[in-house]
Amino acid sequence: MMNLKIVNLNREHISDLVKIESEAFSCPWTESGFIEEIYNENARFRVAEINYVVAGYMGMYSIYDQGYIANIAVLKRFRNNGIAKKLMEDSFEYGNKANLEFISLEVRKSNEIAITFYKKMGFLEVGTRKGFYVSPNEDAIIMTKFLK
Repeated sequence: MMNLKIVNLNREHISDLVKIESEAFSCPWTESGFIEEIYNENARFRVAEINYVVAGYMGMYSIYDQGYIANIAVLKRFRNNGIAKKLMEDSFEYGNKANLEFISLEVRKSNEIAITFYKKMGFLEVGTRKGFYVSPNEDAIIMTKFLK
């Protein structure tokens, strides 16, 4: 991918992330939600830029020795170019440096494309959260990648 950079979230990215959220999710995050995460010491939000254009992002939290991916999304026009993979690899690199035991996430049970991607990235299905998602109501599959 030409000129792909993964950088820390800053205020200049917020409006682009809100657009990505509204394109990717039925219950998107708001501008104020992203702004709060800039100041959250447990949050690590990373942005994928291609030639200074925001193409995607990933938000992750780490608490003690555990990592949790809140969101990962790529604009439709940039999908299937390895951006999500680079964002995920960035989180694994961070997880290893931060001595995390594992990184977990939830994914809609019907999101077969994402589930397949997560499995390719080394995540295992470890549980279910009944009725976790709304609009529409749906169970979540809990997936975990063990780093140690």
